[in-house]
Amino acid sequence: MCTLSELAVGGSMMIDNVCVDEPLNERMKVFGFLPETVIDKLYVGMRGSPIAVRVCGAVVALRRNDADNIFGESIMR
Repeated sequence: MCTLSELAVGGSMMIDNVCVDEPLNERMKVFGFLPETVIDKLYVGMRGSPIAVRVCGAVVALRRNDADNIFGESIMR
């Protein structure tokens, strides 16, 4: 298991768990950050933030500290 921030750029992962505070947790669910959803890591800013990911066909930017709390399994696509 790894976090989204540990996943290599260009890698994909299947979400296992999202451990963020409640207001952000609801927003993440709306964007599609749900267990068993596959996401692709597209880009990381020069200082490690923001992190751009593709989830459910949309590109979403996250802060690194939020990406540290998204856990899953790396997969090959």
